[in-house]
Amino acid sequence: MVIVNWYIVGGPERSRRSNCKLRAKMGTTKQIGEAGEDLAADYLAGQGYEIIKRNHRNRWGEIDIIALDHDTLVFVEVKKKSTDRFGSPGEMITPNKIKKIKDTAENYLVDNNLREVSWRIDAILLDGPHLDHLKNITA
Repeated sequence: MVIVNWYIVGGPERSRRSNCKLRAKMGTTKQIGEAGEDLAADYLAGQGYEIIKRNHRNRWGEIDIIALDHDTLVFVEVKKKSTDRFGSPGEMITPNKIKKIKDTAENYLVDNNLREVSWRIDAILLDGPHLDHLKNITA
């Protein structure tokens, strides 16, 4: 697993990210999640990823972001917390959650005839102005 640390404040497109962060502080849980996904998608695009789809749902679950990193399809779970209540964002990604993401990703691959494509599961954890990008969380 590779961990990339990145700080939102002072990062590229600062004003847009700051605006998302502001909305997250004042909103509902759903709005906080959406703002976190916006930040994560902006970060990934800034790192050269092509965003394929957001909020993909099937009978197995939901994937926050599906992106392309060169020739690898990446399924991204985004966790944003506005408080430390109930643990850190990373503690919210349990083995059961990873299994659900994997099942959802595998179903996406089958449904889209992408069985032979290289793929991985990443996580983006947002905690205040700090962003951690954990690559290949199933390795």
